[in-house]
Amino acid sequence: MLVHISITCCLLAWAIAEINKRHRAFLWTGSQSAAGGKCKIAGPIFCSPKDHGELGIPDLKLLGFALRLRWEWLRHMDTSSAWALLPSRAEKNIDAMFRASANVRLDDGASTRFWMDSWLPDDPISLFALSLFQAVGKRRRNCTVKQALAHQSWVRDISGAPTAPLLCDYVLLWEKLEHVHLQLMVSDRFVWKWTGDGYYSASLAYRSFFIGRTLLVGAEHLWHAHAPPKVKFFSRSASMVAYGLPRDGSAMDYNKMRRAHCALRMTK
Repeated sequence: MLVHISITCCLLAWAIAEINKRHRAFLWTGSQSAAGGKCKIAGPIFCSPKDHGELGIPDLKLLGFALRLRWEWLRHMDTSSAWALLPSRAEKNIDAMFRASANVRLDDGASTRFWMDSWLPDDPISLFALSLFQAVGKRRRNCTVKQALAHQSWVRDISGAPTAPLLCDYVLLWEKLEHVHLQLMVSDRFVWKWTGDGYYSASLAYRSFFIGRTLLVGAEHLWHAHAPPKVKFFSRSASMVAYGLPRDGSAMDYNKMRRAHCALRMTK
């Protein structure tokens, strides 16, 4: 039920907090409520994937983001559908994650946003030409590449004082656009970065939110060890505490990682 709700709308913070509260209570005490001292691991930590050494319990907030990313994906892949034309606006986090997750193979430029999408080799214009982007009116920031390149109309979108950083970004963008040629008979193609075939996947979209976190060496041995579930359940915390490794996903010392790896192998 929560999955279906998260696909269509954003769960309120209080609802996620109440659900997580009952998750923790069931996990640590087997009841409907639990005091803070009963929880051995912080919620954001044990919601990490198993290859981080955690329990793999879904983080409801991040799961909702990953599920609703699908609508942004379909909005760009099928612009002719009726629902894609509805005047809806994506959440800021989802829009930012989509821009970081999808590259564009530019052809006719009809479905690619000139200022916001990653259609140039140097990421979106809104990132590498920030001063120039900030001088563009909000109503024009969603114009397509086809519209912006027609008679160089993107130049008329710029307003405000011509400061030195703005002029530098202007010249940089002008040079990049000199080599852009549209193919009007072919539609743009969006490519999802986190999958091998370039198409959206909810599971891999969810895992992309954990990119950059430190992987736990020996996590595979931890979850495949021939030991009672309660032993595997606490092995991760025990090894982290015993060898002084951080439990918040921060950087680890290499020698300590090796000792922890050997300790986890002994449980196999």
